[in-house]
Amino acid sequence: MEQFNTAPQQQEDSIDIKDLLFKILSFWPFIVGSMIIGLSAAFIVNRYSRNVYELSTILNVEEAENPLGSSGVSLAFNWGGMNKLESKEAVLRSYTLHENVARKLGWEVSYFGTGRLLEAEQYGETPIEVVFDKSHVQPKGIRFKVEAAEGGLLISPENDEWNGKTYNYALEESFSTNSKDLPNGTFNWNSWIEGENYRFK
Repeated sequence: MEQFNTAPQQQEDSIDIKDLLFKILSFWPFIVGSMIIGLSAAFIVNRYSRNVYELSTILNVEEAENPLGSSGVSLAFNWGGMNKLESKEAVLRSYTLHENVARKLGWEVSYFGTGRLLEAEQYGETPIEVVFDKSHVQPKGIRFKVEAAEGGLLISPENDEWNGKTYNYALEESFSTNSKDLPNGTFNWNSWIEGENYRFK
């Protein structure tokens, strides 16, 4: 009988784990470098990206029968042969709810801080708080630079271009003005800063 020597073939088919591990470890600078770059990119994106919040609502709109739809009397409510009226009450309630939430969160005033790399909006972590008179008109769409100064605050508009739009939060009405009166100078802490187009502290 012939005997076959299968030992060399088995050695060729088996994987040398030790040799493979040394080959992988020979590329360690690339592996470590890739990890550092990936973690750095993730940190920068998470730290300096602006938060975007999505609001979605599922509405269950009830349908009500139109009593005039089947009789052919109603021309206004029987377009396209439809005999049902859709109730939009849920949509109106949803809008009112979202409006109330936005007001309670105090989104009338936005705060921005300059970090090491980028400017980011700050919410709930601000060193100062602006309190404004809701019964007085306030400027819309204008940003102010606020700095600590000797004995008070230095406030100045970030740019000279302002569209003259104001808003009264008590009346919920917008107004336009030709006056470009905006706070610019040094003011005391916790005291009312007021003019024709603004009143806040």
